[in-house]
Amino acid sequence: MAIFFDNNYYKIIKSTSNFVENSTDIEMGVYASAETRQREKEIYNKVKNFAGNVNTFLVNNISSIIDETNAIQPIDTIEDRDEFLSNHPTIKEKVELHESMQEEGLYLIDKLLKEDIDFTKLKYKEKWVELGLEDSFSKKIDYMGNMIIGIEEIKSNDLSTLYQAVKDKIVSEVEDC
Repeated sequence: MAIFFDNNYYKIIKSTSNFVENSTDIEMGVYASAETRQREKEIYNKVKNFAGNVNTFLVNNISSIIDETNAIQPIDTIEDRDEFLSNHPTIKEKVELHESMQEEGLYLIDKLLKEDIDFTKLKYKEKWVELGLEDSFSKKIDYMGNMIIGIEEIKSNDLSTLYQAVKDKIVSEVEDC
């Protein structure tokens, strides 16, 4: 969801309620161009699905490692993790691989569309592609900056309500996009 007015595209990023002043500040990102807005619309759901797939993969992977560990010794009875892992090198190898993949996977989830990412530097690119990573995700969504509009009453954080409040406040013609 976004709006267009004064030759720019805007997307609500966050809102802040001030209960003392009985007001709401609505912060919006200003897209660099119509092409940028269109690109985000085209890939946003794919990026969201990819992030969900990575989370599921990581949870399933660590669950498998926990199950394998519990088959040897209940995990909550392990007092020295390093000693246990050195005594069980196959589990140690799986834990180290998982931790490395988790670090890279969480980095991707955190940075996609916010920063440019050089996918050639990914250690587990093949796995991420299998989970839905696409080359089109490597470039950030460019914003020219942010804009804050103050509304003189508390508004719920429902996006429809916030967008309507912004549209009511703006004197220019506003289009939904």
